[in-house]
Amino acid sequence: MRSCGVLFPSREMDSPMKVLGSSTGMKWVSGLVACAVVVTLTSLIAARDTDVVQAQQTRPSAMALKLSLTQELLEKITMEQFSSIEETSNQLLKVSANAAWAQSRTEEYDLFASDFIRRVEQMREAARDGNLASVTLNYTSLIQTCVECHDAVRRRAAIAYVVPESGEELRLRAIR
Repeated sequence: MRSCGVLFPSREMDSPMKVLGSSTGMKWVSGLVACAVVVTLTSLIAARDTDVVQAQQTRPSAMALKLSLTQELLEKITMEQFSSIEETSNQLLKVSANAAWAQSRTEEYDLFASDFIRRVEQMREAARDGNLASVTLNYTSLIQTCVECHDAVRRRAAIAYVVPESGEELRLRAIR
């Protein structure tokens, strides 16, 4: 009985080297390699999505992921990998939209957050258009927004309420 020869080579081929050296064997090996590539890529994409979901749990892990994604953007920009820039921008938008930031919400934060999102969206659009100059300009503005927001958070954290002794009035004190 003769098999189709794609997954199960016929018995007429008597050694593995003959199977691998034949066109049937090469099809089999090519199919196996293609399956391995698909499984690997799917795992990598799932792992990154898992990172995004896990980062939504806490602010420090979300911030670490935002930092990692912005560093990845710089690498993609220098390599002019526009589709990767677009993909990484989408991931950055997902992390930025998560609930971990809700406890930090102030009017000032909302301004920085909306500027951050606007810059990422503009960078993503420029990447779709293949416009390196616009991608670079928006990336630079994005980083400037990060630095300004973190400076504002540090300034806000440097002020603490001093709990008064009975009869004293409530006052603020700089911690620095």
